[in-house]
Amino acid sequence: AWKFNYVGEVLGNLAGGIRQGAIYDGYVKVALGLNLEKLVGWENTVFYASLFYPHGNSLSQEFVGDLNVVSNIDTYDSLRIFKFFLQTNCLDDRLTFRLGIQAVDKDFFSSEGAALFLNSGFGAFPVIGQDLAAPIYPVSAPGLRVTWSPTASGFLRAAVFSGAVVQPSSNPPGTQLDGGGRTRRGFSCGGA
Repeated sequence: AWKFNYVGEVLGNLAGGIRQGAIYDGYVKVALGLNLEKLVGWENTVFYASLFYPHGNSLSQEFVGDLNVVSNIDTYDSLRIFKFFLQTNCLDDRLTFRLGIQAVDKDFFSSEGAALFLNSGFGAFPVIGQDLAAPIYPVSAPGLRVTWSPTASGFLRAAVFSGAVVQPSSNPPGTQLDGGGRTRRGFSCGGA
């Protein structure tokens, strides 16, 4: 199955900041998910890939001058590979392994309702996104994520990601994966 999403927004600064004005920015995402059990017989295994193209001007850079970034889709304009991984489930879907290029923020830092609000602080906390070389939107990195769901209402999740994150301005297509060689770890617990 494939998916196409487009988000566009017009934002303006009416008072304060650097100066007054308005911008348009947008985000195109194309994703492909393949059930490898049906295609090649690999039980409980899927392949997922996504590309995105953020484009437009930045209200934060041009008019506001904030640290959090007003728009949660604002980033360097470029066509980028964002996700490219295999995921397999076992033990009646209670244990999941995901290996490949992915981002840490969706699984560890973001709230499910974050996209409903302006300001990127509702996604990955700005101090994390601004200060760490971590695979957080708009960058991703190779990694392994493991999720164990001992009950229907709870889970335990851990991940190891390459810390070799290359920022979008120096890696526009997102294909350069070796940016320094540090490793980041994530840990999360949750319930439904």
